[in-house]
Amino acid sequence: MVIPTARPLTRILGLGFGLAIAFGGTVGVGILRLPGTLAAALGDSRLIILFWVLGGVYALLGAVAVAELAAMLPEAGGFYVYARRAFGNGPGFVVGWSDWVNQVASISYASLTASVFLGTLWPATAGAPRAVAIAVIGVFTALHWAGLRMGSMLTNLISLTVGLMLLVLVVGCYLSPAVGASTAPPSIASAASLPLMSLRCSQPW
Repeated sequence: MVIPTARPLTRILGLGFGLAIAFGGTVGVGILRLPGTLAAALGDSRLIILFWVLGGVYALLGAVAVAELAAMLPEAGGFYVYARRAFGNGPGFVVGWSDWVNQVASISYASLTASVFLGTLWPATAGAPRAVAIAVIGVFTALHWAGLRMGSMLTNLISLTVGLMLLVLVVGCYLSPAVGASTAPPSIASAASLPLMSLRCSQPW
């Protein structure tokens, strides 16, 4: 019996793609929708900063843990590889499929967000957000299907564009004139309106 020799994969993706995919996975589309919702729910600037810091620390710890696992087990498969090594084939199978479903849900959320923003810029598309979201997924699927180099260039371009827009936003925040603090009480649905939070947030730091 002749055992076929394994063919090594062609190294096409480089450091730039790795940085772009890491940046895109860290920032994600949630940065466009969730901060305003969370800020409205918290109702206090100090709480908002606190939760941003806690979220950053949590993300950093997760990144360090996954980096260590990837260095120890340099295999394709993501979390499936780590769960299989730690708990066996059964739990690894469940974790692998759960990770796949999570990726699909992330793509769906991103496409729906894109359709909502596109509806704001182009009102004609606002009436069918699901159809627009499916079309967005179809366009990106076709672009990635064209080849690995095309997909890599697209990922680099999108990550660079998002990074530049965030940089412009930060600079614009510093250059914009200051607005006086509002004396309106926090919303009833906000965390700052709760007794414990309202007591602490009313005291200056």
